[in-house]
Amino acid sequence: MKIAQVVCVFPPYKGGIGNVAADYSAYLSRRHKVTVFTPNYGLGDFCVKDYKVIRLKPWLKYGNGVWLPQLLWLFKGYDVVHLHYPFFGSAEMVWLAKILFKKKFKLYIHYHMDVIGLPWWIKILSLPSCLIRNSLFKIADKITVASLDYIKHSQIKDYYNKHKDKFYELPFAVDTKRFYLQENKKPKENIRLLFVGGLDKAHYFKGLNVLFKALNGLKQDKWRLNIVGSGSMRKYYEKSARKFEINEKVKFKGQLDQASLVSEYQNADLFILPSINSNEAFGLVLIEAMACGTAVIATDLPGVRKVFTIKEGLLARPGDSIDLRNRIQELLKDRVRLSGMGRAGRELAINKYSEDKIKDKYENLFDK
Repeated sequence: MKIAQVVCVFPPYKGGIGNVAADYSAYLSRRHKVTVFTPNYGLGDFCVKDYKVIRLKPWLKYGNGVWLPQLLWLFKGYDVVHLHYPFFGSAEMVWLAKILFKKKFKLYIHYHMDVIGLPWWIKILSLPSCLIRNSLFKIADKITVASLDYIKHSQIKDYYNKHKDKFYELPFAVDTKRFYLQENKKPKENIRLLFVGGLDKAHYFKGLNVLFKALNGLKQDKWRLNIVGSGSMRKYYEKSARKFEINEKVKFKGQLDQASLVSEYQNADLFILPSINSNEAFGLVLIEAMACGTAVIATDLPGVRKVFTIKEGLLARPGDSIDLRNRIQELLKDRVRLSGMGRAGRELAINKYSEDKIKDKYENLFDK
């Protein structure tokens, strides 16, 4: 079977949507011929052996929204087109291609997340995509989602309630051999906290300032925070750390290669994802942290709250720095509990999110 993955970003660009598309392409390439269509942002190549990556030159672009009219004539001969949504500017081309050649290929859509909090000028640019969204979902043969809990509270909840049979839950996966538990981790004087996320405007919803504010009032002082990620707002966050008077305890590590990232997860005692709204739909970093045996704290958002249970971590109210502070303090004073949560997280990652389990589920979708 010939399968096309259409996605707004792709490695080496750092971001969840692109990483998920890369994983899905790798899974499917075991049985099918897979091609990824993605914009060329001039970031270099991403070496793969088992499938093809075609980087298309945008006719128009603004941020990660691009117009790729050439998609109209590139799907000839494909059995399935899997569109990763949102993809402003090019989802419209997939929609038009499906209407024009509806008997030629099946259309699957992976709904990653709602997009909220956009500036007014971005809303204007995304208007065409919004106008055709309902029609796009209607002509889709299947809609895959990482979490049905998220979809039930998302911008497309009404459509879901009317067409539940069209939706297929497909959680994200983690390579539990690459992200693994460090045995006999030696305790250190300071509790090691970790945040991983983009430091740009597009990732404002990660809630880093909420975390800073929470840490500012901690009763315990024996902690350190490492921040992994890069972006145009790094200097802003460095200034913000000084504003909250925690800069001496915070270290910005920048963008790391995968081996170094795994090491950060392994060395951390507690991973924190303080996202503030539904732009966060799952939290791939949570299962990466758990696979490395690290306890987690995340915010009580649809989708995110179903990634783990109270055995592996705690939930805090979105945007509530005081509640987040209380959850952090609760775990900082109990290292035995932290360690137990980390071991439970590793077990959950293996039993629920390992690549072998998700591969089979994803391949079954296409085999059907």
